[in-house]
Amino acid sequence: IYFSLINIFFKKIKKTIALFQEQCSIMISRGDNMGYQVKWVEEHLGITRNSIRKYEAKGLMPKNNGLYREYDDEDIERLWVIKVFLGMGFKLDEIKNMVEENLDFISIVKGKIKDLESKLNETNRSLGYAKQIAYSGRFPLFPKELGKMTFKEFQENALENFNINDKPIINDNINIYNKITSEDFDINNLKEDEIGHLLKMLLDFSDMFNDKSFKKMLLIEQYEQEIIKRISLGIDSIEVQTLVSLIYSAVVDINEHEVTKQQFGRIYGSRYLYGIVSEKHIKKYGLKECQFMADAFAVFAGYKNNEDIENSILPKH
Repeated sequence: IYFSLINIFFKKIKKTIALFQEQCSIMISRGDNMGYQVKWVEEHLGITRNSIRKYEAKGLMPKNNGLYREYDDEDIERLWVIKVFLGMGFKLDEIKNMVEENLDFISIVKGKIKDLESKLNETNRSLGYAKQIAYSGRFPLFPKELGKMTFKEFQENALENFNINDKPIINDNINIYNKITSEDFDINNLKEDEIGHLLKMLLDFSDMFNDKSFKKMLLIEQYEQEIIKRISLGIDSIEVQTLVSLIYSAVVDINEHEVTKQQFGRIYGSRYLYGIVSEKHIKKYGLKECQFMADAFAVFAGYKNNEDIENSILPKH
């Protein structure tokens, strides 16, 4: 019924505009009350004078002759419907086209839903891409040789494969972690599904105490602390490089796939300096100390330092 009323209303807009008298300065009587002033429209509908002028220019509202004007109930009803359609993502030209062409309301809204869903999917993909870059602190690497892949192909590949949304468990864990580590965290503000996910995280965490990977992670943290104690020895000292080698061995054991020394130095070393994940390390160890570890990892991977890694990923012309 409501949708039928909307269709009828659009027909009323056309009829009202055609019959509207130019003398808008005349006070509109509505029983004991007078018309709505522009100030009332701004405060209660959130529609500015400039917006109303745009609606008039599109033919969605009767044009004002420039004199003092008040709005009657039909004007308010018309403005209200325009706002509802704008809220659904329709543009003024789309609303105008619906009015002029007497298009079917349901079909138009269904079309808009498909359009919004398509945009939402694209937005979510871009969001996951941006999150992956933010947390890792790394842009997807350049192709080794420019010209073998167009940027469009490169971007599409990156959106598909360098995307945290493709890793829902990690994404959910990060979202929960961000909430519980924020300064204004209140467990009472967590949604029911978030509480369930938090409990699962805690259970998974407790299971990790008997897991070899978790023990390796604890060892990595101990090795990091030992590296920091040896800053005075330099990044290429035997002791520092031996500790880095132990971390590399632990990382290889934890990962389910092969990790080369170059990948280790480039990706794992960057965790101390770049991205959201680095904030934890810098807060814990200090920026100078994290720079030292990143440089030590780079030396282990065959580079001079971390800056040398950064320079090495530039494309070949």
